[in-house]
Amino acid sequence: MAETHRLDVTVVSASSLPWVERDRGCDAMVKVKFEGQSKETKVVVGVNPVWNETLHFDLKKKPSNNSQIIIKVYDEQIIKNRFLGSTELSFGSILSSDLVTCKIKDKNKEELGSAIKLYFRYISPSDEETLPTSMSREAPLYTSDTVEESERNEEWCTPVTTCTIKDSAKDSNISDDEGYVSPCPAPRNTAFNREQSSFRSKLPQRLTDFQVRVHVIKGRQLQGGHMNPVVKVICGTTTKRTIQAKGTNNPFFDQLFFFNFRDYPSKVFDEMLELRVLNSKINLVYSEIIGTFKLDLGQIYDQPDHCYIKKWLLLSDPENSFLGPKGYLLFSAYVLSPGVVPKPYPPLSDDSIDVESNVLSATGVNLNLMTLQIRVYLANDLPQMDPDYYEYIKEKFKRFFGIDHKKKDLVDPYCTIKFAGHKGKTNKIKNNDDPVWYKQFNVAFRFPSMCDRIRIRLMDHDDTSMDDTIGTAFIRLSDISSPGQDNSGFLPTFGPCFVNIYGSPREFCVLPDKYDHLNKGVVCIPGFPTKHAKWAKSMLHELKNLTAYPPAVENEEELENAEPAGALIRIKLWLGLESEWKQNMSADVAMFAETYENEVSHLGIWNKNPWSDSTGKVKEDRDSFKLPPGWEWEDEWDRFIGDWEVMTSIDTGEYQTRRRSRKYVEKIYEYQSRNKKPPFNWPFDENDSEWKNEEGHSLNYYTEDSRQVRDTLQQPDGWEWDSEWSIAPHRATDEDGWEYKGLDLLLSDWAPHLRRSIIRRRLWNRTRIQTGDATIKTSTGDKYEGWEYAHISSSTYHQEHSPLFVKRRRRYLRKIKTKTQAKLSNPPRFIFPEHQQVQVPPRLYFPMKGLFKYELRVYLYQARDLYAGNSTGLSDPYCIVSFEHYSQTTREINQTLTPLWDHTCVFDDIKMFGSPSDVKGSPPKIMIEIFDKDNVGKDYLGYVECYPIVRINENQQQRRQVSLEEPEGVLHVPFSLEGAEPVDEPKDPVTSLSWYQVTRYGRYAGQLLAAFELFLVDSVCPPPILEREYDKTDKKKWWYTVPHGIRPEYETKTIKILCWGVRNLKKYKLGCVTSPCIKVECGGVVRTTNHIIDTRRNPNFIDGPIIMELELPVNPLYCPPLNIYLYDKRAFGQKPLIGTYSVQITEDSPAETDRPSPQPNPLEIANTLRQRKSKSGQVAIDMEAFYDEDPDYIKDSRFDWWTKYRLAVFKATGSELQDSETEYVNENHDRLKLFYHELEKEPRFHNFSDVVKSYPLYRGKGSIAFDDPSENTRFAGTFKGHITVKRGKHTEIDSDHQYFPTKDLCPVVIRVYVVEGIGLLPLDPNCKSDPYLRLSIGKCVIDDADNFVSNSLNPVFGKMFELSATLPLDHTLKIQVLDHDYCSRDDFIGQTEIDIENRFISRYRASCGIPETFSRNGPNHWRDTDLPTDILDWYCKVNGLNEPVITANSIKYNCDEYTINHADLNQYMRQHKYVGSPIQQIALALLRREEVLVHEHVETRTLENPNQPGISQGLLRMWVDIFPKSYNLPPPVDISPRKPEDYELRVIVYDVKDVKLADYNLVTDEDMSDIYVKGWLSGQEETQKTDVHYRSFDGEGNFNYRFVFPFQYLPAEKRIIVSKRKFFDVNKTEIRARPHLTIQVWDNDKFKFDDHLATIEFDLTAIQQGTRTSSFLDQIMRIGSNISYSDQKSTDSSNSSSEQISTTSASKTSLLNQVMNTSDSTDNLFEKKRIRRWWPLADEGMIELELQILTKEEAELSPAGKGRDEPNMNPYLPPPQRPETSFFWLTSPLKTFKHIIWKYYKCRIIIGFFVIFAVVGVIVFLYSAPDYLAQYLLDRLLPL
Repeated sequence: MAETHRLDVTVVSASSLPWVERDRGCDAMVKVKFEGQSKETKVVVGVNPVWNETLHFDLKKKPSNNSQIIIKVYDEQIIKNRFLGSTELSFGSILSSDLVTCKIKDKNKEELGSAIKLYFRYISPSDEETLPTSMSREAPLYTSDTVEESERNEEWCTPVTTCTIKDSAKDSNISDDEGYVSPCPAPRNTAFNREQSSFRSKLPQRLTDFQVRVHVIKGRQLQGGHMNPVVKVICGTTTKRTIQAKGTNNPFFDQLFFFNFRDYPSKVFDEMLELRVLNSKINLVYSEIIGTFKLDLGQIYDQPDHCYIKKWLLLSDPENSFLGPKGYLLFSAYVLSPGVVPKPYPPLSDDSIDVESNVLSATGVNLNLMTLQIRVYLANDLPQMDPDYYEYIKEKFKRFFGIDHKKKDLVDPYCTIKFAGHKGKTNKIKNNDDPVWYKQFNVAFRFPSMCDRIRIRLMDHDDTSMDDTIGTAFIRLSDISSPGQDNSGFLPTFGPCFVNIYGSPREFCVLPDKYDHLNKGVVCIPGFPTKHAKWAKSMLHELKNLTAYPPAVENEEELENAEPAGALIRIKLWLGLESEWKQNMSADVAMFAETYENEVSHLGIWNKNPWSDSTGKVKEDRDSFKLPPGWEWEDEWDRFIGDWEVMTSIDTGEYQTRRRSRKYVEKIYEYQSRNKKPPFNWPFDENDSEWKNEEGHSLNYYTEDSRQVRDTLQQPDGWEWDSEWSIAPHRATDEDGWEYKGLDLLLSDWAPHLRRSIIRRRLWNRTRIQTGDATIKTSTGDKYEGWEYAHISSSTYHQEHSPLFVKRRRRYLRKIKTKTQAKLSNPPRFIFPEHQQVQVPPRLYFPMKGLFKYELRVYLYQARDLYAGNSTGLSDPYCIVSFEHYSQTTREINQTLTPLWDHTCVFDDIKMFGSPSDVKGSPPKIMIEIFDKDNVGKDYLGYVECYPIVRINENQQQRRQVSLEEPEGVLHVPFSLEGAEPVDEPKDPVTSLSWYQVTRYGRYAGQLLAAFELFLVDSVCPPPILEREYDKTDKKKWWYTVPHGIRPEYETKTIKILCWGVRNLKKYKLGCVTSPCIKVECGGVVRTTNHIIDTRRNPNFIDGPIIMELELPVNPLYCPPLNIYLYDKRAFGQKPLIGTYSVQITEDSPAETDRPSPQPNPLEIANTLRQRKSKSGQVAIDMEAFYDEDPDYIKDSRFDWWTKYRLAVFKATGSELQDSETEYVNENHDRLKLFYHELEKEPRFHNFSDVVKSYPLYRGKGSIAFDDPSENTRFAGTFKGHITVKRGKHTEIDSDHQYFPTKDLCPVVIRVYVVEGIGLLPLDPNCKSDPYLRLSIGKCVIDDADNFVSNSLNPVFGKMFELSATLPLDHTLKIQVLDHDYCSRDDFIGQTEIDIENRFISRYRASCGIPETFSRNGPNHWRDTDLPTDILDWYCKVNGLNEPVITANSIKYNCDEYTINHADLNQYMRQHKYVGSPIQQIALALLRREEVLVHEHVETRTLENPNQPGISQGLLRMWVDIFPKSYNLPPPVDISPRKPEDYELRVIVYDVKDVKLADYNLVTDEDMSDIYVKGWLSGQEETQKTDVHYRSFDGEGNFNYRFVFPFQYLPAEKRIIVSKRKFFDVNKTEIRARPHLTIQVWDNDKFKFDDHLATIEFDLTAIQQGTRTSSFLDQIMRIGSNISYSDQKSTDSSNSSSEQISTTSASKTSLLNQVMNTSDSTDNLFEKKRIRRWWPLADEGMIELELQILTKEEAELSPAGKGRDEPNMNPYLPPPQRPETSFFWLTSPLKTFKHIIWKYYKCRIIIGFFVIFAVVGVIVFLYSAPDYLAQYLLDRLLPL
């Protein structure tokens, strides 16, 4: 066979091809010619086409190195293709470099500026032979196919062996080479190298609300011409668009988009966020993609604060990423979950953001595309997903007719791959649980990728229904790659290896099971592994009768009915060297072959069934076991009596097994009875009734079985007694071990104590051990031969036989061992000749060394904050303590959430294998489950997992005593016991009670105070003796208490509770709660208040403080909680429980022990001062007289309240101050405190709970978790009070509550100042809102719907609302923000609530913030109802200080005298011209020095929506002032928004010079331009143009044209206000832009787009200087040509690019200042009013302009028309003096003839005329000559 050679040429892409088609660039195709063969690609539209097409050239021999490869690029045409360019390569050059980028040349061999990328692969016969067999070239492994992204093509790829997953934003350099390595180096210090964030693990795996915010700010350097960019934001399945920016490469959007999700966190984090920048050609439907950027939401959530703030996105071409960046997009993104406070939006800086240092990409890494190769080889042991009954019927049918039947695998698997939103899949394989695919996926992406997780999912194909999910696995790029340092990183590398696929345990079933969601990877914790190893399924089958914790489920509400844990499994794992196995495991490994002998009962006769494994599905005949090489049998088959399944059954004894050594605990009951008597014949003391002995029996007294007496019980052969008879411990019995039954023997149950019982029993135990060949007899006396009985194979097996059991089995074992000097190359897996594919692993046993006896003591003291299990909101909790296979139960405590058990559970006679040091190093786990006792059943309250402190020292009692007396000097006694190695133990920790968290379904459910000790039993030093405590109602019930030394020490403490009132009470059983009372309980002490008469009149209590003296622990950590119960007084004496709450007094009310001196009640003082009046009956301050004191005051218009506010904002954000703010700072006026959170959340204000605190009351049964939103439905109301704890008893001199606060009604006036909203939720289709405010308190409601702010997400309200209220009836102020709609109901955005009452009575004086200075006038005039001296007097009385002494020039405060010049007050005082009285200034400085009272401020409040609790809907900046109505109120602060002033900008364009010539005249063979000038103001859509200066041959244009731009301007903020209505908008949108004027020079074209020539941009507040004459500017430019100066080509500017100042123009201006020896000074046009100069243009040339600013009044006095229209004045503009050659040729034919044709072709025209006349003469002569000649001849001949 002849050798074949092949050359594969992959035409990847081309860039910057010539634009030959008007609408689409070109229809590009490539022809490749080599060795006489010519092949061509498909046609791709565009100047940047992407083909990715491979052309194959089959060659007979290897070409020479000089053979030429010719590549030609054509534009496809109908008749003949148009040649665009070509390039040539030699065959030898491609052998050294596969990937080649060639420059394209035209037919003249000149470079076009275009490039083409090619990939070459030469395959020789030798290369073909070296390929692996599984991946040879003949195999279909490297056949190519493409899987498009899911948005473009929802269908899967063709099932081929290799496919390319094509990213929409990136393209691939595809390589079929197995050893191909990307040329991109390993990245370092990349921005996206991340590990799995801990943020995700904190989220509950249940349906959760998420909100995604995407703020699209602006773009920069977008590639292309004539751009109308628009951004499409795709988040999940929702798509939103920005507005269209017209004619710009640097668009400005500033649009905010919100996306709401309610799903599982794992699903939400895998959703993709794509920002796609489009160039809108005609409308939004027809658009072409400029660039895209993708990332997943999990990437954003993993960032600090869960957001990206002002990041630049590097856009790439989705069709061809080799072209490099396609521009940048500035954006911010937030992913908010409940409870996450969004980071404040930073202001849009006026300065340019550094792209390189803030770009969202891998900084410094080559942006070449990389290919991620994912190879899927095979899968093993997949579960059977289809039902097997059809297969079973088919098998039976074929066997009936004698036809061989091969059983099929009931699964049709295929594998799917998903990464970065793209999908791919393998082909499906029918009926195969071990499929082999050998398929490769090529994923084109940029590394490091914005997407981190690769999803691998196995699917089962179904023909008649939807495909089933088998399991899912995830691989993170961050786990298989590393950026490294110093080139030490590595690219994504993984495998080949097996990946465990996790899913549900379902098999042979059509319907999904309850764990089916695990197949899709919904939860983060693994579920059950699929049949990757058959042991996993076998173990699951054998453990199914053990109750375990339910796994995470998709719907957490299903957990309410789930059963709690009922078993503990303790395992020990080892991973290390095989030689260290025995040393670390303390056990030998014994391996056994295992099989079961099966029998089936038919009509009472047992028939043989085939031998099988434990599941009964795999046939394992005892004689068919085949050992693998290197293994041999150690002994013969032995029947193994007992199984671990039997040992866990409840109907067997404690049967412990070891090889050749067995032990059995015999159990028998002793019964006693007494005569049954009528109720009236029973003696008064039942103990007088005599009990009589009955014969003992091992099972049930009331059966027909034979009875056995304890002392005459016979042992089976081969057994002997190991101990004496003893009463079984740890059972629910009385002190003597008896349990009783009543009169009704069949229906009653055994109980520890029962009145009028007639029968009782107790259980005796005795251990016997096997001495030889022994058998076990059952309770019926039958010989136990090891049989286990069950209903069917899959049910639980029992030792005792029942007539209902039809299946039995017994187990046989045979030990195996390794051969001597054998190399274990094969694992010990048995093979059966009947079915070779089945391999069974052996059963492993670990005979432990040494058996030791332990005693466990569990000290359960109390619990708190438990889950409410009853409808009353309380529970009846009790505990079940489980350790190993032992368990005990505590007593129940009725109706409480804070039970005090004081119970010690003792587990003695605990036997465990292993050395004590191993047990101490890894003690068994203790499980404590808490339940709520109900009349029927029980409710699960939670569990606690903990480990005991292991005591293995000899003297346990001495350790306890020493540890209590000397905690630091703990006694240490080494332990040594026979059978155990000596150990040198470190010091054990001291046993002390600790709080353990109670967990319920993965959520917090309370705390348990407990301690745990595990003692190694030693007869010499037994554990300490415990004390008993008896039930008060039943003396026969007792329990062990927590011993002294562990239980807390108590002392007398006093708790004082000021019951202030109740608020927000919800209805109870459709009735209002009108007469409530409070009951408080702590440590068994209960106190109750009187009922409130009517909460609708006054919801405050009339009682004084409640005083409780009780014994509480010295350590406040152990103090029990204070329980608050709210009851209501109803008709007929009913007092239902309305709500409860438990207060942790260690946290909520810390002990106040050592106070320096008695303090008066702040409430009383506050009330007294607020109600004080002068002798004349007037309020202390006469506000009218106070403000009318200076009649000569003139308001300063430079400053207003917004100056102070903006100064605070600028200070917080670090922005540059404006002129007005700078003057404000220079004059040293007051500052404003800006809080970026709620005022009550400021740490030093403690939520204003210093006087009274709000405690929420709950009722009803709790939800799954305390943080569940459904907890709001349990809210019953709020209790307000104050709790203090003091040591010692209460004394009369204690004056904490000496003066009771006045609880009467207090009318107040509330002034709410709402400044602005920030980041509100967009609810309109245009991604905006029309927000307005609605305020309410009590019955007072203010709706400001008429004054909504149109089309704004950051509305400036600037309003003050005054409301009237009566405290405490109206205590909560609610502020709502709504979206105004015309045709539908207004949408609710969010709301915030403020507790007005707490602010009014707080000692922090939050009713009105104090300013920095006391000013009667000016921008910061005094706005409080109290003077600073009065506030200082109030402050001293509240805090127990001496009353200040005020004189004319000083104040004596706190024993010190202060004057206006005191050094300590200088930093708290400001001096300006409006400062008032010095005394008041001193008092104000003293108050500010204390830093206690609330200062003048603006707080930021979060808006919330009840439908999305915990997620911010925006922010509201505001503050609240509260004044009593009895005062004369001060005038409100004017915070009205600043109103813009009307201005008019006049721009006169005189001349332009030296602009470039863009056109070429074919007639005259000259360069020229048709010049015109256009200009606009930033933010305005109106663009004004001059007339056209046609046919400029020297770059000069004359215009004398006036632009007139009316606009509105805010001088204080230096912003232009533009109000415009967009398409489909009902209202106008207000836009604030910088005052930028853009002037551009263009070349006019009639039949194509105009050409941009030059541009210049002016900031009207800072205009660069120009020159007065053009000649001087021209000289400067010539001088500048000798200076190092780099000219940069300007990109197109637009109406929207107001922030972009041309770099070239700025450079030329800098050069101008340098040559003129001037500083870089600027002129403010608003101050200078008028400027006329020559300025250099950005590219080429200069322009003469006159700029003039006029106010509206000035413009009316000096009118001027646009252009040269009337009124053409101020100044008058004559028509421009243009040369005669300036005309439009189509409208001036005579001028065209004169100046174009005659001027350049007159000689030719004259010569032409002469030639024409000559030709005509010749023609006439030739035409007439024959006639004349003939006539002449005739005339001469005729006469003859």
